[in-house]
Amino acid sequence: MDYLWNLKPRFEQFANEFYGVDGLLIPGVSTIDGKPMGGWSQYALSPTMSIWVALSFDEYYLYTGDVLFLKEKAYPFFYEVGKAIMGLLEEKNGKLYLPLSTSPEIYDDTPEAYLIPNSNFDLALIRYLFVRLQEYSEILNKEKTAYEEILSKLDEIAVIDGYIGLNRVERLKESHRHFSHLMCLYPLHLIHYDTKEHRELYKKALSEIEKLGTGMWVGFSFAMCAQLYAMAENGAGAYEKLRQFADGFVEENGFHLNGDYKQKGYSTFHYRRFTLEALFGFCDALQEMLLQEYRGYLHLFPAIPKQWENEGIEFNGFRSYGGILVSGKIKNGYLSEIRLKIPEKMLIKIKNTFPTKRARLETDKKTQIIEETEGFFVLELEKGNAKITG
Repeated sequence: MDYLWNLKPRFEQFANEFYGVDGLLIPGVSTIDGKPMGGWSQYALSPTMSIWVALSFDEYYLYTGDVLFLKEKAYPFFYEVGKAIMGLLEEKNGKLYLPLSTSPEIYDDTPEAYLIPNSNFDLALIRYLFVRLQEYSEILNKEKTAYEEILSKLDEIAVIDGYIGLNRVERLKESHRHFSHLMCLYPLHLIHYDTKEHRELYKKALSEIEKLGTGMWVGFSFAMCAQLYAMAENGAGAYEKLRQFADGFVEENGFHLNGDYKQKGYSTFHYRRFTLEALFGFCDALQEMLLQEYRGYLHLFPAIPKQWENEGIEFNGFRSYGGILVSGKIKNGYLSEIRLKIPEKMLIKIKNTFPTKRARLETDKKTQIIEETEGFFVLELEKGNAKITG
């Protein structure tokens, strides 16, 4: 984030000179000092890539709860990206669209890659940007009317016959390494796994990419698919994709090689290109299997395979929203313990997955019995340590 923040003047220059708009936009492929390098224009010159990069500022704020950082860094960065995107959007029949829209790297570097605007990739990022700006504005007591108006003029995520499309007229029709059309599910969390309708969207999205096959996948595709399975609370599916990734795409020294270089039949790509992001994707998917918080509550072990549950598993000191450090343990097939380290007084909501509706809460000051309310423990806890046992 320091790197990005220090390059703000360069990104503002790029937005002005290349796109002719105020604000800031980031070259999708750049030199270390922020200059555009070129490459496939579908990602090298996609303005919405700037929103994806800005996600770093949002997540830092969410995982620290640092309002000063929000005020001085996250909001200003989002604000400038939002200004640039607003300068690019064109209104047609009461709706806002980009003049060009893609879904990297679908259709590779061909004219077909330019989809009818807006692609679900671009649309998800734009909706996420202005939802966040609206929320930030509420927290910081700033004007939010413009963001509400923009959101009212954006289409909803395009769904075709129950499947999330590439855009409003076209579905993914071949095996592909990127699931960029599913950004709305992860990592942007625009559609939660929380209703019958939404669960069906996750189910169909996963069945579609599986049906098309893994032939044109690369290593990072398996990590990305595991993330989607974790969001759908499918531990077996997430585990299997991570197992395939580790088995077929990781060298003995721990480096990820993007092709199925052992030729185990996972993919038709057999090269040995090294990429870094897939290993982060693997770790991220694993953490999402063990702890999720994006729906406004802590959910421990939301997506683990039955074998882990039966054998017992634990994790220690995972950072969650607001800077809470969370540890959890499953023993004899059941959640047995949750430990929290709380940075300041706050209200915490935890999904009850203990085998009973009552639990024992121990804090630095007292011990008490707590009871769930509609499947959740809702606790107002002071700064310090807390332990919950079933």
